[in-house]
Amino acid sequence: MRSQGIDQHMGTVAWLKAEHGLGHGHANAIVAHVKAAG
Repeated sequence: MRSQGIDQHMGTVAWLKAEHGLGHGHANAIVAHVKAAG
């Protein structure tokens, strides 16, 4: 995710959904987890 250069939360969610076929909830949870981990 970080290597994609996407800074906005929803931009990253949209990228995960488009590139990896994730649902919104799962993509959102992944982004939140990565942000919390630093």
